[in-house]
Amino acid sequence: WSSRYIKTKGDMKIMITFIYGSYGAGKTTAVINSIISDIQKGIHTFLLVPEQEAVQYERKTLFALPPSAQLHLEVLNFSRLYNRVCREYGGLCYSYITPPIKHLMMWQALREVAPLLAKYNGNALDDPAFIETMLATVSELKFAGVDLTALESTLQKIENEELGARISDVCLIWSAYEALCGDRYTDSADDLSRLYNILEEHDFFEGKNVYIDSFTSFTAVEHRIIDRIFATADNVTVCIPLPSPKYSDISTASI
Repeated sequence: WSSRYIKTKGDMKIMITFIYGSYGAGKTTAVINSIISDIQKGIHTFLLVPEQEAVQYERKTLFALPPSAQLHLEVLNFSRLYNRVCREYGGLCYSYITPPIKHLMMWQALREVAPLLAKYNGNALDDPAFIETMLATVSELKFAGVDLTALESTLQKIENEELGARISDVCLIWSAYEALCGDRYTDSADDLSRLYNILEEHDFFEGKNVYIDSFTSFTAVEHRIIDRIFATADNVTVCIPLPSPKYSDISTASI
């Protein structure tokens, strides 16, 4: 089943459609049929899918659509979308930090701030696995859409002394790590946050239709990007997978 919603953008009405169905119910087929209709009308269309599904969807559209469709349709995942938007407005980064350099920078950061840490001062120098733990923590925070400034601002609101000390340590370590990376390296974990900032400044999706298919979940940063898509694209369709085979039919909802 599906639901439709209409939002206003100036004098325009934006249609947002949610298509619900279990695996194999025909959600993707419905999307492909809608894309065919868009292509026939000459509407520039984006199909946003998970990283591991992009090549498969390119094959699907290649067989389902005429060759001329490639002039109007782009199959993207979030990484490709960042690249595509940067090619339009600038800002593409090439000096990505590699895993070995990440470990080296984090090791150096831990050595610098170890005397200042309240809870992790022992781990900082004595536990080699702590480097990996902190790199994973920083990456997770970035994917959750939390930046260092926001994390530091939460310290004033935390009443639990133990939790506050741990977050304070994370802030110190993260700050030192970012300072060491400086302008020399770019972390790919920041790409989607940069993408969101660009989309806040530019109506990249204006005049275009967007389809979002095959995702089972989104990170916090991806949700923010989708909010920008909802706010600026002419029409958006999102396929929502239902949890069990008992939901055998397909339904549509629109905003």
